[in-house]
Amino acid sequence: MNENAIVHNEHVPYDPNILLYSRWPGTTNKMFPFICTNWIEESISWKKSCYISTYLSGFSVTRVKGPDAEKMMSETFINNFTLERFPVGKGKHIVACSSTTGNITGHGVCLRTAEDEFVLQGSALYPFVPVKVKLGKYDIKQLEPEFPDGFVFQLAGPKSLEIVENVLKEDIHELAFKSFRPAVILGHSVRIVRIGMGGSLSYEIQGHKEDGHEIYKEILRIGKAYDLKRLGHLTYMCNHTENGFPQNYTHFIPAYAEDPELADFCKGDRGEFNDDTILRGSMSDQGITAYYANPIEVGWKRTICWSKEFQGREALKQLVESNMTRSLCTLEWNPEDILNIFRAYYDKTPGLPDQMVYPQNFLFEGGALFSDKVMNDAGEMIGKSSGIVYTPYYKATISQGYILPKYNNPGMEVTILWGTAGTRQIPIRAKVTRTPYLDLDNNKEFDVNSIPRYKKQ
Repeated sequence: MNENAIVHNEHVPYDPNILLYSRWPGTTNKMFPFICTNWIEESISWKKSCYISTYLSGFSVTRVKGPDAEKMMSETFINNFTLERFPVGKGKHIVACSSTTGNITGHGVCLRTAEDEFVLQGSALYPFVPVKVKLGKYDIKQLEPEFPDGFVFQLAGPKSLEIVENVLKEDIHELAFKSFRPAVILGHSVRIVRIGMGGSLSYEIQGHKEDGHEIYKEILRIGKAYDLKRLGHLTYMCNHTENGFPQNYTHFIPAYAEDPELADFCKGDRGEFNDDTILRGSMSDQGITAYYANPIEVGWKRTICWSKEFQGREALKQLVESNMTRSLCTLEWNPEDILNIFRAYYDKTPGLPDQMVYPQNFLFEGGALFSDKVMNDAGEMIGKSSGIVYTPYYKATISQGYILPKYNNPGMEVTILWGTAGTRQIPIRAKVTRTPYLDLDNNKEFDVNSIPRYKKQ
């Protein structure tokens, strides 16, 4: 078979009823659902019922084990990895930064499976362990996980717990947020994780690739009674903007090229963006570094463990002391000004603006390559906007903003300059609003006791 051929994702059965298949450019030759039924009902699913996403299936999962595993993790990532703060059986969102600038080079989910063992999930985390192993600084091993090239089925929404329990045929109400446990589905060993970055109640079912088809069909069968929706990639990242949780390749570009250790390792990899990368949006005249982000401006300052040494610590410390770091907000776009974008396609003024795609723009090489300037009343740039989405549940267009703190006040009006430099640009009024924008019960605080417990028949 041609190694460049696009093939169907082998972790789930092909479904001729999927409306549109696609692949995410630059990441894989696997075909994923882009739109399953229609993006409106898919977007509403995690507020009213539940969705199932298979997109993470087959992505990099790396096990770190050995006497120096905790030491390596602690010195690489900004988080606290002591057993007291990160016990066995728990998960954690972890972040790595460039040692020179403090910009984010990768982030993702880490599970602690033993005192000397961690499982890293997410392609953005993949380079770090191989680099550390290659450099030989630590006594660690890079091993295959329990589920090599396995499936990850994400279920999110108020009906997710009922669906998962009926698939498992057991009560898992006691599974706390960011916790995981083993389980069995149809005789197959799986791992259940209560985690999700979309804000709503959510779970992951992880297992062996060869078991994926049977388990997926069982989830769909059970989920039918709960109005389960299949989620396509077009809508997949909308929940990150709604929940105020930034994501690489959607809201910012990981700064691999700024880190001396990662730069050579990632050469030619999808993570290697450089000055030749095609940038879009009005930030495009600011260069590639303007599309990077640091943990402080994206709202992750509270996860930084300052009491230890870690990669990028001094750079982050200088950012904090400078008191010039931007801060995360949600920007709600003015509907009348948005209509000016569409009017520009029919008026007599020369030039066309960038297309506004609903619910989000994934027509190019990842949403993070599209970022716009945020201006104050005097026309001065005070930050940037990225991850623009239309949310049909709230009937609003929103984006994540990274702006100077003095402008980050609910109700403050700013202007977003829409359009790539050199093309027709249109000013859009926007107001700073609540973050997260999603105002329903979140995963961490969701009262699962309000949900009926599974009872064996």
